[in-house]
Formats: sequence, C-alpha cells, structure tokens
Amino acid sequence: MQLLLLLLLLPFSQAGEENRAAHEEEVSVLVYGTVQLGQALAGTYQSTRNKLQRVMGRQEQQEKGLQKLRGEADRSRREEEKIRREVQRLQNEEREVQDLSHSIQNELHLLQREFTELHMRLHILENGVQEREGGIPALKAHADRQHLMLHVLSEAVKQQQSQMTKQRSQLQHILRQVSVASGR
Repeated sequence: MQLLLLLLLLPFSQAGEENRAAHEEEVSVLVYGTVQLGQALAGTYQSTRNKLQRVMGRQEQQEKGLQKLRGEADRSRREEEKIRREVQRLQNEEREVQDLSHSIQNELHLLQREFTELHMRLHILENGVQEREGGIPALKAHADRQHLMLHVLSEAVKQQQSQMTKQRSQLQHILRQVSVASGR
C-alpha cells in the first residue's frame, strides 16, 4: 500500500497532457486492483486460518477419543487376563476336587466291599456259633462302625459332587463372559 502511495506522489512525465491522463488512469486501475487483490488475499488468509483451526480442533478431539479407546482397550486386556487367570485357577481346583472325589469313591467302594464281606461273616457266625454270644455283639458293633463310616463317606462324596457341580457352573459362566468380552 505504501508503494502505491509513493507511486502516486512521483512526478509524471512532462510529455503532454494526454500522456499524463493515461498515466493517472493506469495508476488508478493499478491501485484499485492492488486494493482488491489485498482484500481477496486477506479474506483467503482468514478463511484458510479458520479452516485450519477447525481441522486442528477436530484432530485434537479425535486424538482424545483415540487415547480414550486405547485406555479402554488396555483395561479390557487387563480384565480379560484377570478372568483367564481366574478360569485357570477354577479349572485347577476342579481337577483337584475331581481327583479327591475319585479317591473317596475308590475308598467308598473298598469299604462297601469290606462291609459286605463282614456282614456275610457275621451272618455265618450268627448261624454257626450261637453259643458264643460274647463275640457276636463285638462283631455287630464293628459292623455298625463300618456302616457308620460308610455313611459318612457317602455324605462326603455327595458334598464333593455338589461342590464340583457348583464350580463347573461358575467356570461355564466365566467362560461365557470371556467369550462375550473377547467377541467385542
């Protein structure tokens, strides 16, 4: 703009009046064009600046959203790992309970067989040796103890089986949660 003012102040050639009018008109056109160009450039600059600010604002929002998603993904991974460890622990416990249950069942079968044999011997003794009544009550007491022991072990097996069923249900519930969580 200052350049244009300086050009206006410069003396024009002395050649003639007609030449002078042409120069003034050309300068006026140049000044007007330069002013319009300056205004257009200022408008374009402001428009571009506003667009850049909007784009930077959107980019900042997207980055915040991305950081939030990363945080949620990290939390999900940690939770999934925690669930996997819990599932592994429950599976190990279930195996231990199954092993214990099998062991108890084996002992129970052994005791049942011994009880049956004892009962048969008792029956033979009752029939064959009725004159020795002192030995029969002791055998009956032993058979009753064996029967009581058998009953207690049967109850323990039932409790173990109930506990195994409960743990199996919990394990299946957790596995369903893990599959739902990993399916997201």
